[in-house]
Amino acid sequence: MKTRNRIICITTLIPYLHLAAELTQVITFDDGTLAGTFSEVQGPGASVIATDEEARAGTHSMRATMTTPDRRSEIVNQYKRPPLGEVTWYGWSVLFPEGHPRDGRYDMFTQFHDYHRTQPEWSKVNRSPTALLLRETGLYMTLKFQSEPETIDFKGFELGEPLIGEWNDFVMQVNWTHEPDKGFLKLWINGELKIHYKGPTYMNYDAPDSGPYFKAGNYKGAGNWPGTSPRIIYIDEIRIGNKNATYEMVNPATYANEVDQN
Repeated sequence: MKTRNRIICITTLIPYLHLAAELTQVITFDDGTLAGTFSEVQGPGASVIATDEEARAGTHSMRATMTTPDRRSEIVNQYKRPPLGEVTWYGWSVLFPEGHPRDGRYDMFTQFHDYHRTQPEWSKVNRSPTALLLRETGLYMTLKFQSEPETIDFKGFELGEPLIGEWNDFVMQVNWTHEPDKGFLKLWINGELKIHYKGPTYMNYDAPDSGPYFKAGNYKGAGNWPGTSPRIIYIDEIRIGNKNATYEMVNPATYANEVDQN
């Protein structure tokens, strides 16, 4: 699915230009770099690059490539973490190319990761953080949270089939908190509300700006995984908004109203 030789409808973007303060981070890769984040790769064949092969909007996206010996190929947003106890918005788009394999180990393509430097020891359990995965059975989300004092729990959500060979737009609204009466998480995929969860969503950290940091690409958990190699995933149009942001402001579809010149 090529997206070059296009005109972006500027009228779609104008209503959001004056709302920049509500968007705490925007990563589109359109300058051909990974500016605004950095790569984390493990393995001889793993790579993360900006590419013009595919794009949800604009000219570029990020391509994460993994081969069998590799453990991860991700972009990491480690030093930009949202405040706890306040609503945060996320929007991002994911493309699984035509023929993307579903065999073997899962593809963990998005993480909301605990920050280890301030993470309480009792919360360091040997399981993944809050994350979105593509498994043989379809899309899946796992939510990590504090259910009792110094007790970690997990909740899973089956999310159905993704689009293959087309962009999947994800929008998430969440209040990261351990307080069950204040926490919630909503997740939309391609405009459809898939999760409306109420309850704790995170752990009780001492520092207010110790919410989870955003990661995207592919993570396997271990090298020498079973299944077809290589694996390629494209990520684009990452937007993170504060409590005053809106669905439309972070939704990748808002910025992808384009006219094809071909």
